[in-house]
Amino acid sequence: MYKIIDLLTEKNEFENETSERLKIALSVGIKHPVSKFLLAKSEGYITPFCAIISTTSAKQIDAITIEIIKSLKDSNLFNTAIKIDGNGERGWCIIDLGDCFFNLITEEKLSFYKLEDVISGKAHIK
Repeated sequence: MYKIIDLLTEKNEFENETSERLKIALSVGIKHPVSKFLLAKSEGYITPFCAIISTTSAKQIDAITIEIIKSLKDSNLFNTAIKIDGNGERGWCIIDLGDCFFNLITEEKLSFYKLEDVISGKAHIK
């Protein structure tokens, strides 16, 4: 289960616990006009953080993904351990930063998969 905060309306109370990679990814995400921007802190999972950015378009997912990777490379914080799965065309992209799963997802997919409920423990994957 994760504790979730909304970064569009709340201060990031986890800032001192996050890595430089996650801080860069969050700073990129917050610059874009997005529907939701959530950061969740794990209560016992291997990956301590999970971020969710929902967008209205697939193009935004691709643009944010490219900008996050570019910013990480520019800061010498990109390495081969960082994995990317999905893209805007699929409506969902996950960037595995090691200490955080960064989910870029369309509003439609977010609603369909009920990702917030799964992360908060309100729903379970069957």
